[in-house]
Amino acid sequence: MLSILPYITLEREYFVLKANKLVFFTFLSCLTGLLLRIYSLGFFEFKMDQAQAVLAGRYVRENFFLISHGMMSGVGLPNPPGFYWFMGLFAIFGDGPVYFASIFLLLSCLLPLITYFMFRRTLEREVLLATVILSAVSPMLIVFSCNIWAQCVIPLFSLFVIWALAHFIEKKQDIYWTMAVVAALLAGSIHLSGMFLLPVIVFTILKKRPAIKAWAFSTLAGILIFGYWIIFLLKSWNWKLFPARYTYLDNLLYSLQSILFFPTNFFLTSYFPEDFLQITGFYAGTVSAWLLLLCGSIPIWILFIYGFAACIKLIKRNWRKASSFSADIPVVVQVSVLISLLVPLAYLVVGIRVHVFYLLVTAPAFFIVCGYGFSLLKVKLLKYGLLALFAIATLCNSGAFLRFIDYSGGHPNEYGPSYGLLKGIVRDIDSIRDNKTVSLKIIVKGKARKKFDPLAIKYMFYRFMNPKGIPLYMEIAWDEKNMRFVYDLSTEIPESMRKELRTR
Repeated sequence: MLSILPYITLEREYFVLKANKLVFFTFLSCLTGLLLRIYSLGFFEFKMDQAQAVLAGRYVRENFFLISHGMMSGVGLPNPPGFYWFMGLFAIFGDGPVYFASIFLLLSCLLPLITYFMFRRTLEREVLLATVILSAVSPMLIVFSCNIWAQCVIPLFSLFVIWALAHFIEKKQDIYWTMAVVAALLAGSIHLSGMFLLPVIVFTILKKRPAIKAWAFSTLAGILIFGYWIIFLLKSWNWKLFPARYTYLDNLLYSLQSILFFPTNFFLTSYFPEDFLQITGFYAGTVSAWLLLLCGSIPIWILFIYGFAACIKLIKRNWRKASSFSADIPVVVQVSVLISLLVPLAYLVVGIRVHVFYLLVTAPAFFIVCGYGFSLLKVKLLKYGLLALFAIATLCNSGAFLRFIDYSGGHPNEYGPSYGLLKGIVRDIDSIRDNKTVSLKIIVKGKARKKFDPLAIKYMFYRFMNPKGIPLYMEIAWDEKNMRFVYDLSTEIPESMRKELRTR
């Protein structure tokens, strides 16, 4: 008996060690993703949307949160005021772009951790850890981690909707359905993409109907959240301004591309349509960039399709029974499948032009379905190989992209100037003016004009624009050869400005 005990102990230790390999890989992925997110804090995107959000937070705080609507959405309709309320809430405790970027960074870093603690009792270990890994290494979540943008808050609300709906289906308690509805409404008030969670909630009540009391409370919450915004739209909004710049077919094709690209590094094509390969291969070369891009795209879609197909098959089989939700698959996974299916489908039916960041609302659900697909694969070399390949490739791609933005100071297409670039210009102006009052004149040349918008420039350089100060001239341009923003500060008027004044 005693001689056998060491053998049993060794066997147990062996299996614990074997099981902990996935835990170690999860920790390593989360740590690397965390470091990349923190690294991006020095040069986050800062143009009109970000400057407007920072100023709005200050305004909302000073005016006791009384605001009717938010910034204009991409579909030509003003967003509800939820995001400005969010900014105003945090503006109570601090101010400035770096402060707000740090808040968004913190929320992005917490997403994998919240995912783990929310579902550690309802998801199998393999499903949970794979989901956490994918949340940590997601290229879009890394690149947008410090972006002061409404869409970047939505994944947290989406995660809560999944949790609440799963509890409502399993425990049949109406309080969870109400929580899911309120979370979806709050997400919709922050950004209209959050409203597309509601079709999923409607689908769940086809089989699991909540009581009238839950309906009444949810309706009251909707009135409180959206009432002021709806009144503004009815009274003040000019509906003729609603744009129709693209045909339904154009929007459909663009949206399908966004759906295909959003979980991979190919989502950056929307930022750099002209020189995407040149940027992604800036350090690695074009061939290596293509290899990393494909390794960071194909594995995650294999995992998703495998998990999605298995779940849809059982949901379809159980639809005509008493419950459309199968007992063979975790309810969390089934709700995630519904979100992954119904949200993009609703986008396509409505016919709006779906940008990749509109799909952040589906990100947590997408990763859960991928995690389920990972757990279903029987060949260990294949399942771990796909997960590791995706994680390593996306981390390398995301790291190379962030290094490029750090070097270049942004990009003239969609990204615009980085905050690090603008802050560096401010430091240079301070060193030149030597505590003297200056009147800064700015010339933005060539490609750089695309995204150096007046609001961001005014926010950063307002204190240098005193009409009574010493003239100081700045030229900003995009250096096509070296792929970076360049600027020149001088107390003498540049020749380009002389020519412009002559033509006037």
